[in-house]
Amino acid sequence: MDALNGARLLASMHVAATHLSRHKPPAVPAAYVLQWGFTWVPWFFMLSGYILAYSRYAKPPGAVRRDETVWSFIIARAAAIYPLYLFSVGLAFVFAWAQGSIHNVAPAALASQLFLAQSWLPTQTEHGLQAHCWFISAIIPFWMLHSRMVELTSRMDVRRLLSLMAAIAVVPWVISTAPTMVFGASPEWFSGHNWMATKGWRDIIVVMLKFHPLCYVHIYYFGVLLAALYVRLVIAGTIPWVIRNGAVLAYAGLALVFVFPEFRPPQPLLFCRIGGLAPLQGLLLLGLSYGNDPVAKALKHPVVVSFGKYSYCVYILQFICFNAWGGTSAGPGYWLFLLASSALAHHLIQVPFQTPKATLALLKLVAQAVLCCVVLLSFLPLDQRTAIIDADPPRKPLPAAIQYEDGVFDIRLQLVVRPEVEADMFGTWPDGAKGHSVINPTLALDPEDRSLVWVAARVHRKDRHVEKQPGTFPPKNRTVLQWYSKIAMAAVPTAAFQTQSPKIPVYPLELPLPKKYTSSGSDDHWVPCAPPTEHHSGNGTVTVTRSSGPEDPRIAFSKGDLVVTAFSYQPVHLRKSGKSGQEVAPLCANSKGYGRMYEARGKRGKWTKDALATEELGWAASGKDEQAIEKNWMQFENLGKTHYIRSLAPVFIILRKNERGKLEEVVRRQVPGLMLIREDKPDKRKWEVHGGSNAVLVEDREYGNFGRYYLATFHTVDKGKYRNYAFAFQAGRPFGILSVSSPLPLTQPKGSDGQAFLSGLAVVGVDGDPFGGKRVLLGYGMGDSESRVLSVPLHILEDWLFHGKQGEAHLDENPPKPKKAASSGKRAAAPAKQRKWEGAMLGEGKSKSSSSKSS
Repeated sequence: MDALNGARLLASMHVAATHLSRHKPPAVPAAYVLQWGFTWVPWFFMLSGYILAYSRYAKPPGAVRRDETVWSFIIARAAAIYPLYLFSVGLAFVFAWAQGSIHNVAPAALASQLFLAQSWLPTQTEHGLQAHCWFISAIIPFWMLHSRMVELTSRMDVRRLLSLMAAIAVVPWVISTAPTMVFGASPEWFSGHNWMATKGWRDIIVVMLKFHPLCYVHIYYFGVLLAALYVRLVIAGTIPWVIRNGAVLAYAGLALVFVFPEFRPPQPLLFCRIGGLAPLQGLLLLGLSYGNDPVAKALKHPVVVSFGKYSYCVYILQFICFNAWGGTSAGPGYWLFLLASSALAHHLIQVPFQTPKATLALLKLVAQAVLCCVVLLSFLPLDQRTAIIDADPPRKPLPAAIQYEDGVFDIRLQLVVRPEVEADMFGTWPDGAKGHSVINPTLALDPEDRSLVWVAARVHRKDRHVEKQPGTFPPKNRTVLQWYSKIAMAAVPTAAFQTQSPKIPVYPLELPLPKKYTSSGSDDHWVPCAPPTEHHSGNGTVTVTRSSGPEDPRIAFSKGDLVVTAFSYQPVHLRKSGKSGQEVAPLCANSKGYGRMYEARGKRGKWTKDALATEELGWAASGKDEQAIEKNWMQFENLGKTHYIRSLAPVFIILRKNERGKLEEVVRRQVPGLMLIREDKPDKRKWEVHGGSNAVLVEDREYGNFGRYYLATFHTVDKGKYRNYAFAFQAGRPFGILSVSSPLPLTQPKGSDGQAFLSGLAVVGVDGDPFGGKRVLLGYGMGDSESRVLSVPLHILEDWLFHGKQGEAHLDENPPKPKKAASSGKRAAAPAKQRKWEGAMLGEGKSKSSSSKSS
């Protein structure tokens, strides 16, 4: 049986490598074989049942303990796994706290996993620390049933054992194909689940199939049956050739599945997880137990056996060691570090605490600690408890200015609200200016003064509180998210985007209500309606979202006029709420279309509320392609007329026909590269594609036929994380997509990947710039905390766009890493030969050196 230790270590390493290949960015190459590490987790259940049953069957009848209770059996088994598991949860908690991600851990999930109950609770399984250790929770009930399983199996002959094993092998085929064949579900129904999602019945079912003990009891029993079969064959002295060479044959069969897509089983994520590979993995156990073929002999080598003892520690510590390693890639050094750490954990924690007495003491300590925390929290007011549990993570401040190679700068845009305008800006906000930030800057070059860039941004604050839900008995709480939002404007000299930005004062821009929403005059205050209440079926909680005004403006000039577009829920009038008498926005009346784009226009220099006119961009008013929320439209001017890119998947462009906001469709087409189907993962999850900045016309003869084009940006959303891209499209109808960049390298603090939101773009001329005469300014908000601008020479951005094949969308999940960053805001002298930014051009590798271009 010694060969099982080596095989267990290989399986643990395969699982760890698969997890790291799914890391963002991938810590190991995302090879096809690394898609299959998850298949060894059900094998661990089979292995446990096999070893425990074999140790029982192999004993003489007189050597079997009759006085051992179920409880003592469970505690004896748990003593080998719980102490190290508890230690790892504590370490993971420390790392999460240090990295500012502790807010992602649900308290209920943490409590359930401390008592090994997380796999029974679908709403908590994916929300705790060390989530990959769920199988420890799932195996406990199998140990409760183990004695009964062994007793039933001991009465069976070989034929009955084989028949029952064949029946179990059919179970995965039935479960994986029944939803599609019987209920007509999509073939991708299982892979469509997003991690930590528990909003609907499909999510709950998927989580149960992935983690619930009831979905693995047949695999554990398969291991018990295997042990009985092997003992019967050994006693009879008739070991078939297939078992004598079982390790070689099993690994060969598994290699076909893991290496060659042609042998990929149907619905592999579900099929293999619930035991679809049980016949091959069971044959592996039998072959390793016999230990006669070359693979089994190699795994029985004393060196391999000695390292095999660390397999459990390798599995438990894989993520902790990766965090401690501190890198973004797991090379040979990481694996040596993981093995060394596992050896220390084995000898210092797993073995010394491997006693029932120590395990019971740890369980009592955990129970006392959890009880103390619950009692202490119960004395705090409801809002303070919510603040402790749901607090946003602290972020380390980013450098004020960063200089990269080739004249690329990333600077903090220090937009500040001066005290003299605070009353106008924050007059209706509770606590005034406290806790506000200015985010998501959008940019527009002044058409009359090319040395000025106008900036419109969102002044923002998010409050969260818990209140009693009206009309519920017994009373229930609901979470209220209040988004305070104002639009602010500023004028910034173009030279300020090349060095560390000074403090730039912003001033409130009040948009008047569209005429259709005014009741008695122009003094009506803009109050968005409240979107539909969100009910979380997984945990029974309710979230209400409210906003105080228009959000995420876009600024442009059209025929000299200022044009500001913004998103808002449809305006309403405040109503008194319940017994408190507090005035709140009512729920949106139209559930099919409550979020709209609004556009305000005014003559130059007359940008007060009275001088502006606002129209609702009512594309959905016709009922065609109506959506609940219209957001992130991208404006551009063509032949003196205003156009909007309403969506990119499909590309949908509409024309503003008159000053009253009447719209007309002019382009609708699919661009395959922009459909963004993820091909590097087996679940083929789709990215959401949303608009970004307004589009700007670029005239640059350097690129021949592509020398006149529109430049704009968009972003994708995947599990709440943003990726931002630049793209170019034709300067005339049909406005075809010319090319798409790789994700733009926006600066983000560690632990906040995917929080940068690109909102603005302008192309400006900079006299005396040693890196080229034109620059692209990319304005973005970092989380909800600050505004920044990435300043890129135009010829560098064009390299990112047009370096590859035209007309293709070269999309990559991970942004390139800038080279030779420096915190200084001082400008460096231009190098003799400017090296293109490695890794930045459409997801390709290192590029050849090229001479500097001028735009």
